[in-house]
Amino acid sequence: MDKNAHSRLDKALQRANPNELRKLNPKYFAKGMAELYTQLDYVHPFTEGNSRTLRVFTQQLARASGYEIDWNHPNTSDRSRDFLYIARDREVGEIGFAAIRNDSNLRLSVFCVDKYAKNPGLQNILETSIRPMRAVAFEVLPEKDALQKHSELGAAYNLLHRAEAYYAEKSPDKRDASVQNVKQHIQSQLNKGETRNFRLERQETEKTPVITQAKSQEPPKTLAAPTTKAKPKAAPEPDIERWAPRITLVFQQISSKKLPVPKFGAIILNEALFFE
Repeated sequence: MDKNAHSRLDKALQRANPNELRKLNPKYFAKGMAELYTQLDYVHPFTEGNSRTLRVFTQQLARASGYEIDWNHPNTSDRSRDFLYIARDREVGEIGFAAIRNDSNLRLSVFCVDKYAKNPGLQNILETSIRPMRAVAFEVLPEKDALQKHSELGAAYNLLHRAEAYYAEKSPDKRDASVQNVKQHIQSQLNKGETRNFRLERQETEKTPVITQAKSQEPPKTLAAPTTKAKPKAAPEPDIERWAPRITLVFQQISSKKLPVPKFGAIILNEALFFE
């Protein structure tokens, strides 16, 4: 690696601070890990094994920060694995735009990035693969062991025990199913990073007793069918906001080479990919 690569690597690794990362909720933790992964993958410090090394590194960093990353989750099918690789390559490619000096390569890179613009990003994929370690403990460990590792789970178990006692008295024939519903709700909240607030608006009478009563709801009013014929929708206007940054970048790259105006215009206007 050259000096610039070492500098970029050092700057990226400054984000790998477990004490700061553990303060983030799951959504922002996934965002931070996606950005760190992308920066490190762009540097590509090893000749071979960069992806495997990054997966192990991010798993260890996540555990030190109170989270689990399940890299097997995005690999459950060929389609989900393709989404992971496309998201990774697309975001690494966006970092590399400024370093591309060949016009053809730049146009091809812009085309490839925008071709998959609607695919899930790396952050979106990581959000489905990341959970707080206490949420995993609540799911897989006996209560005693889970509380020994994560004392903050006390509120979750207190709610679960109260639900068990309530349904044992009020609805013993439905106790197991009702308690399981409560446990699934607690698990869902823990997965989102919650540790204390597990309350939920009551929507059915069979929900947990600590859930508040539902507000009365009026039936929706029936709207009369329109008597006038709807006007046909106008054709959508070009998505200028999406294309402007790309076109601007290409203009900057080409103009920096001081190309003649005719060639400059031809490169932009004759490329249909910018206006698809």
